[in-house]
Amino acid sequence: MFTVKEMIEKCGLNDLKVLAGGKGLDNEVSSVTVFDAPDAFRWSKGGEFIITTGYCLKDTPELFEEVIENIKTRGMAGIGIKTERFLHNLPSNVINRANELNVPIIDIPSRYAFIEIINPVLAKIINDQADRLKKSEIIHKSFTQLVIDGGNINDILANLKRIIEFESAYVDFYFNTVVYDSVDPSFISDIENMKFSDFQEYKIYEISYENRIYGYLVLNTKKELDQLEEIAVEHTCTVLKLYIQRKISNNQIEMRYRDEFVRDLITKNIRSIEEVKKRSKIFGWEFKGKIVVTMFDIDNYKSEYFKMSHKKDNLDLEMTREKIFKTITESVKRDFSQSAYTTLSDSITFILNVNNPDKIKNKLSKTCGELLLKVKNETGFTLSIGIGGIKADIMQAKESYTEAFRVVQIDRLSKMTNSYKFYDEAGLYRLYYDISSTGYGKEFCRESLDKIIEYDKINKTYLFDTLNHLVENEWSLKETAKNMFIHYNTIKYRYRRLCEVLGVNFDSFEQRMKYTVSVRIYNILCQ
Repeated sequence: MFTVKEMIEKCGLNDLKVLAGGKGLDNEVSSVTVFDAPDAFRWSKGGEFIITTGYCLKDTPELFEEVIENIKTRGMAGIGIKTERFLHNLPSNVINRANELNVPIIDIPSRYAFIEIINPVLAKIINDQADRLKKSEIIHKSFTQLVIDGGNINDILANLKRIIEFESAYVDFYFNTVVYDSVDPSFISDIENMKFSDFQEYKIYEISYENRIYGYLVLNTKKELDQLEEIAVEHTCTVLKLYIQRKISNNQIEMRYRDEFVRDLITKNIRSIEEVKKRSKIFGWEFKGKIVVTMFDIDNYKSEYFKMSHKKDNLDLEMTREKIFKTITESVKRDFSQSAYTTLSDSITFILNVNNPDKIKNKLSKTCGELLLKVKNETGFTLSIGIGGIKADIMQAKESYTEAFRVVQIDRLSKMTNSYKFYDEAGLYRLYYDISSTGYGKEFCRESLDKIIEYDKINKTYLFDTLNHLVENEWSLKETAKNMFIHYNTIKYRYRRLCEVLGVNFDSFEQRMKYTVSVRIYNILCQ
């Protein structure tokens, strides 16, 4: 930036005198032009330092204050006047207005030809621009070479520091990491604890692409950057974006191969242990001995997704899903050193080595319990976690996965959210789930429940809903009334009406068992 002050000091114009507006000497000068009419400001592009003899104002001094206001409004740098020629003394109102608006008024000695001001100033501006272009090119080449050489984020931040001398950090949201080029402990501490929405201590630059924020570049400074420093930061942000995109692309390729391998395992699309060993070696996995499959499913994710009407809302929801997956992955990897996993639209499934079968339940319970709490607190979403049975080796991963999947579906049946369940503890629900997948199960439901469902449709009643709650509350009228938020006498009436419509006596153990099974199977079929 080339200022009015620098114009005077660096262009051999030291005998020019400031008459007013001294606080505006830091105004930027982009060119010099001659002012020969009161309305010349109409052609201003901003940044001009105008010079004049004052002839156009000598007979209309009342317009001088308006000229000062127009200089300010148009973003011009200031005005130089040969006061000895025509104006001699500036009106006090003009001086006051120039001081008020920080518009420099400079006295030019009569001996100066305008060309003696225009030429050195324009030469300085052009030389400075050439110098900035040269330095900008050097900056550009240095960052381009980093990209060519495959430099990482540490290299990018180190290169930035060589140019602008400020320490910096990159906070990566996608990979959940922070990289520093700093030895300042307070800066490092602040970055680790900062909230970007309300933190004002440092210069912060968003690294984003297609409405998605991947991270922030943070400079350890509060001062305004000059033009070259801004150019360096701009190149840094561009290279960071390219690096992150390349890393994400490589990560997605690896994820695709990893997902294909794990899906082949849980669908039994791999025929030999030799193939397992060869493919798992690529990812640094080693399956020895017993295994167990654990499935983490995000409750209500699909229903929330289909509610969204705007692309941005969907992107936000997808980012929340990725955050949940990262949270789960980090916790499971921390607690289980060997963990192969694959992701589906709203679930993530792990194959875990079982080193100690006697302790695996307690270990998984601890990990799952912590995750249920953390995910809900951080995102508002709940999880259904299904844990399959322990199997003898990796070749039985499909059986354990099927069991984990069934447990998640059983949770849906029992309307449980934010819970985990082991397959061997699922009890009768396993039987309900198996029956529901047969033609007999569907026929059994129709025979038992069609009459009450049809009755509700015709009469606009809620007897089936009441039956459902009775089953959930183990046929306790008192608990059903409490959970449905209705009066106990209303439940007693509905109970009698259910018996009448269905033609049964629910005081009979056999009838209660029949309709308990029917309702459980119906709920599975309707998921």
